[in-house]
Amino acid sequence: MLRQIKNKLRLLSNRRREPYLFWRKTLGFTPGDIRLYQQAMRHRSVCAAEHAPSNERLEYVGDAMLSAIVGDLLYQRHPKKREGYLTLMRSKLVKRETLNYIAQCLRLDTQLHHALKSGTAGHDVYGNAFEALIGAIYYDKGYKTCYRLIERIFFTNQMVDLSQLIVQTLDYKSELFKLAQHQHVNLTFEVQDEQVEKNLHTFTIAACWDGQPLAVGTGHSKREAEQKASATAIHKLGMKIKE
Repeated sequence: MLRQIKNKLRLLSNRRREPYLFWRKTLGFTPGDIRLYQQAMRHRSVCAAEHAPSNERLEYVGDAMLSAIVGDLLYQRHPKKREGYLTLMRSKLVKRETLNYIAQCLRLDTQLHHALKSGTAGHDVYGNAFEALIGAIYYDKGYKTCYRLIERIFFTNQMVDLSQLIVQTLDYKSELFKLAQHQHVNLTFEVQDEQVEKNLHTFTIAACWDGQPLAVGTGHSKREAEQKASATAIHKLGMKIKE
């Protein structure tokens, strides 16, 4: 009860209100120690200027927490899948591309402090910040809060599409190329559309069979869009791939 009152008092302070409101809206709870969240959003490029530690140590902890919790959630949700499948799916869920996408969906780019030049930062700094955020939450709120948040992000609100990751795992594009070579068909991939919103790219790519569009896929990277287009094309051609 006392902690809840303190949290409400923090929100009443105009000087400190904004960061608390952002994290409450983003995470669904109010930070206890806001300094941990500030550290999680501090890239090493600004440490000297801000006279404060970077997010690298929290990133280290967050990486370990993500791997352990995602592994447990996959184990619980897929009781009939073998170890190889679970290991591969965990690697897909916690890979840098996925974490970069999640970080930008959470708008961590609006909170991250860095002194990197525009165009040189790359999206990886956002994925690293997401891992650091998980570390901050662990030290501030404990394991159970981390677990619930990771479950919500990866498995409940569909921010991460597991079916999309399975498509990437199966590598439909390579299988489609094998089929094209066997049938002496020219297979190409053509970008039909590219959109940018809140720093997130969305590509629409067509798989063309001897110059004619056979199937279309959409994704946040060219590879993802090509894989989805290939999966649809293989389905249309009646070809099956073992998972």
